[in-house]
Amino acid sequence: MDPREPTPPRRKRVRRLEHSHHLRFLTFSTHEQLPLFMNARIRDHFALHLDQARKKFSFNLYAWVIMPEHVHILIWPLIPEFPVSSVTREMKRRFAREVIARWRTLHAPILLRLTLPNGKSRSWLPGGGYDRNTFSPEEIKEKVTYTHPTK
Repeated sequence: MDPREPTPPRRKRVRRLEHSHHLRFLTFSTHEQLPLFMNARIRDHFALHLDQARKKFSFNLYAWVIMPEHVHILIWPLIPEFPVSSVTREMKRRFAREVIARWRTLHAPILLRLTLPNGKSRSWLPGGGYDRNTFSPEEIKEKVTYTHPTK
């Protein structure tokens, strides 16, 4: 690498601390923060995957919202054998495979934005997103209110 060239930005990594008996507030974004969830069918399909993951990995879902380019969820993992990182990775991977496969059959133009130079498609922003353990009732209330604001 030429020392005169600017250093590429480092990807931020989420530091996950697996604590039993704590709610987790998670946020993850679409690749390039594309507003993929503006489409109601895509949004509903993700909600279906969220529900399937809840059943498969045994977590309580306390609050969730799907925004145009990101998702917030507040979950309580019930079984320590299913770390949150595995749960979200599996849920996001299954969703992405199905949606991208569908777009390929439709020759959807969005694939041009989601395809990397190596030919692989990516629907999620790399780096894991935001992950926070919530310890107090006040913090839980704050996260629920943030996810489901009242008018």
